[in-house]
Amino acid sequence: MKERNIKILEYQGDGGLPKGKNLFYLCLNCHTIIPSMKSGSCLCGNILIDADEGRGGFKDISQTLVLELE
Repeated sequence: MKERNIKILEYQGDGGLPKGKNLFYLCLNCHTIIPSMKSGSCLCGNILIDADEGRGGFKDISQTLVLELE
C-alpha cells in the first residue's frame, strides 16, 4: 500500500470552496470527513456540500479543516 501524506490547506472563507479529487473537509465538532467532490454533510450539520449544484459551506469555519491527500 502506497503511503500518503495529509496536508492542511489554509482556507479562511475567501472565494469559492476548494475542491478536487484529493480534497476533503474535516469537521472538528463531530470528526466527520466529507469528500469535496461528493454531496454530503457532517453529522452535526456544520458542513454541507451539494456537488450537483456546485455549492456548499460551513456554519462555523473555525471548526473545519480542508485536507489534501498528497
